[in-house]
Amino acid sequence: MNEVVIHATPGLDEQLLAPLLRAHDLTNPEMPVSYVGSSTEPVTTTGGQLTPSRTVAEVDPDRVEVLVLAGGEGWHDDHDEVLALAKTLLRNGRPVGAIGTAVIGLARVGSLDEVPHTTDSPAMLAEVDYPGDGRYIDGAAMGSGDVVTAGSDAPAEFAREVARRLQWFADEASLDAWFADVTATA
Repeated sequence: MNEVVIHATPGLDEQLLAPLLRAHDLTNPEMPVSYVGSSTEPVTTTGGQLTPSRTVAEVDPDRVEVLVLAGGEGWHDDHDEVLALAKTLLRNGRPVGAIGTAVIGLARVGSLDEVPHTTDSPAMLAEVDYPGDGRYIDGAAMGSGDVVTAGSDAPAEFAREVARRLQWFADEASLDAWFADVTATA
């Protein structure tokens, strides 16, 4: 069975994941959700501590439903192992979602060179010299092929785009109803 894989990084903001996990639990409760890291040592997040269940190196790319990169620290110069996994998944037609500062990592390794994308602001990506800067679109969330990006102020929109790409809901009307409910209770 495929799984949702979330990269556990220092500074991870669990609030960015809440709507996505809510959509997952509603539509695919039997699909495992795994937190992976560069090691299995606990990482300090905005909500406390999180211990990855395994390392990035132990992830089987053929079993990944979606890889989620959710903000945190070090995206300008770190996280090479998970970014290599992201590139492998994208090459193999598997989706990767990045929200907040994690979008910097995808830009850094060339995964945004050819696709429309967004994040908190163009200034966030200004320090990254990447050919895709002309494809930046100012918006809450953007799904383009297998790449989903969003600003840190748009976790519900990010979840909607991931759920749309993965066809977690029976139809667009069901997705819209879920989104309306999530944003009404946020």
